[in-house]
Amino acid sequence: MSKRLYIWTICAAIIYAGFSVYIYFPHFKSFSIFEFLFVPAACLAALGTFLVAKRWALSFPASLFAGAMYGFGPFMLSLGKFHPAASLLAAAIPWSFLPAVYGPSGRHRWLRVVLVLLPFILIIIFFRLNETLRLFAVPIQIQWTRYDLAGLIAPVVLAKINTVSFGFYHCPVAPLLIGFLMLIKASRPAVLLLLAVGTTLAVAPALFGVSPVMWAAIPSLCCAVLVGVGIEALVYSAKSDKTTVLSVIAAVAMLAVTVLFLAVRCQGIFAGLAEGYAREFVWSAKMYLIAVVMLAVIFATMLLDLRYRPFRWIIVIAGLAVDIYLGAILMAAKIF
Repeated sequence: MSKRLYIWTICAAIIYAGFSVYIYFPHFKSFSIFEFLFVPAACLAALGTFLVAKRWALSFPASLFAGAMYGFGPFMLSLGKFHPAASLLAAAIPWSFLPAVYGPSGRHRWLRVVLVLLPFILIIIFFRLNETLRLFAVPIQIQWTRYDLAGLIAPVVLAKINTVSFGFYHCPVAPLLIGFLMLIKASRPAVLLLLAVGTTLAVAPALFGVSPVMWAAIPSLCCAVLVGVGIEALVYSAKSDKTTVLSVIAAVAMLAVTVLFLAVRCQGIFAGLAEGYAREFVWSAKMYLIAVVMLAVIFATMLLDLRYRPFRWIIVIAGLAVDIYLGAILMAAKIF
């Protein structure tokens, strides 16, 4: 590890630890002894993702937000519905990817194919021990519902009724889409295969005695890293990238409209039984509109050929920080 990466890692660890304590502190009074493990689990999950993201996202803010999206994202926080051991397993997943990410190169590069199996092996071993020790950390037979699908675009709103939240907060969706487009253009079949396998295992019935919930940690991690890559690409984008950015603006705007439609549907429910959800869907739509504004400002700088990157960093950091802060606080309040 280089000196610069060492310093960045320490800074990230301090930020993650502080934010983890801040999120869970209001719920400490109701925590059992074991539930306090949620605090270091979130911090370790974020820090491990930070190190994985540093392999592709060189800037500190991009990797920092990538770590935050996994460690404090809807998936990790929603594991608070289960035994703390499930959160510790999810926290170990990014660290188990490090040997493959920073593994052998040159003639021995093929060993990375073997090393990338470590997270899968870790999850299977956990559930074998889980069965032996009768821990039952996560239910193996999970029945997904339509609310879980809606939670992909509004995870905070449906955090209480979702089995597990697989979605992301609002502003990070924009760099996630950009990162995914870059992944396709760069022709990275190995990463796409990893993402596809993890997603398939997460939505399929239980395999190898493993709950689909924990398989979802793998695509969640991949998407968090793509968020970091997308952030960096957004900040350093040139005028030639305007079509891509404009397409992402349109996609995020469509998500805002979709969430508003859900708000209208909730308002139409008899006797105002879903009025609270309607208000929260409206809030979610506003957060998507903030993402649209963030992208629109950067798009304007691209059209004017203004490459003053500190200004772009300020815009991106402000939008992401506010969204992740509010989203994590609200998610924790609903779950705990």
